[in-house]
Amino acid sequence: MDFFLDTASIDDVLKFKEFIQGITTNPSLLASESKKTSKPIKDILSDLCMAIEGPVSAEVISNNKEEMLKEANKHNCRIIIRQ
Repeated sequence: MDFFLDTASIDDVLKFKEFIQGITTNPSLLASESKKTSKPIKDILSDLCMAIEGPVSAEVISNNKEEMLKEANKHNCRIIIRQ
C-alpha cells in the first residue's frame, strides 16, 4: 500500500517524508501555499518534486485539451496532471 500526502507545503512533506510515497495537491492548496510563502506555484511544485522520489499529482484548472497540455508542459519534473 502506498501513502500519498495531500498538501502543497514543503514543511509537511519533509515532516512525513519517511512515511509517504507520493504527493497529491490541488489549485486551492497551491494558491494558499503561494500566498503564505510568496513563492510562485511553479516553484512550489518544483520544490515538492525535489523533496521526494515518488510522484507528485497536481490538478490543472483548464477545461480543454490544448490548455491542459500547456499547463502540464510548464513543469520540469515528474508531475502527474489530472483534472
